[in-house]
Amino acid sequence: MKENTFGYLLSITPPSWDFRGSPYLWNDIKQTLLNEELPNTFEEAFSKIADLFEKCTGKKIDCGEDFGVQKYAHGGMSSGGISANFWNTKLKGFLQKSFQYLKNPVEIDDSVKKIMEKENKDIAVLAFSNKGKDVFFLYDSNAKSYNLNLPIAVIKKGKRAKKTDYYNIVDKYDKDIN
Repeated sequence: MKENTFGYLLSITPPSWDFRGSPYLWNDIKQTLLNEELPNTFEEAFSKIADLFEKCTGKKIDCGEDFGVQKYAHGGMSSGGISANFWNTKLKGFLQKSFQYLKNPVEIDDSVKKIMEKENKDIAVLAFSNKGKDVFFLYDSNAKSYNLNLPIAVIKKGKRAKKTDYYNIVDKYDKDIN
């Protein structure tokens, strides 16, 4: 998958969702925009996502409502549920961070390259740089985003973190984004 596409941007999934309908909506938007080049600005990119949000749900992304969409109902208490406020705030912040990384990538170090080769998957990378220390989140860019959205690997200080630490690491960076 080409790096400068919506498909790549949307293969980097958020660490948590609002309701159970959002991962299905996310995947619909990803599939629709899969090979489309990213525009130069985040505002243009988010505008496309907001337009598709409205097309798929019948609601504007800035309506501030929680609502259900039957198409995205696949079981569970909040089945088909979507929060426009969540999409227009938390997911927007997450997408903006991911977009900025794609437009201004942190250099991928050798430890990350080795893991990418070993995984033998089409991998999307999101990196955060904080006080000169880089943390890399590796995602399977072909995975469906229906389940818990943990990366396939997290590289911190040049070493692969234990899978049991992913929740804490992802949670920390999720808080830093928003």
